[in-house]
Amino acid sequence: MYSAKNKRRRYDAEFRRNAVEIASKPGRTVTQMAAELGVPKKTLMRWVGEFRQAEAAERAEVADPGRLRREMEELRRRLEKSERQRDILKKALAICSLDHDAKDGSS
Repeated sequence: MYSAKNKRRRYDAEFRRNAVEIASKPGRTVTQMAAELGVPKKTLMRWVGEFRQAEAAERAEVADPGRLRREMEELRRRLEKSERQRDILKKALAICSLDHDAKDGSS
């Protein structure tokens, strides 16, 4: 038989984040925090591990100067392309408005 006790509970991201923050504070064990939060100890430990991995990956990504340099170069190329397109559109608008003014003046 399937009982309510065997049913898996779902925790939203905010609850998990808060639980990890509370569990990461010194002074209490993970076992105590899990009991207070009503979460299995293994689940809380997994959340803490996942959170630490995500933080480490973020730090590694930010610390990679090569990645930042490549991203900046790509953004500069995109900016230059956009500026060229803008300049072309400005010139086209000026030409079109001259043509329009010339047509209005000839009537």
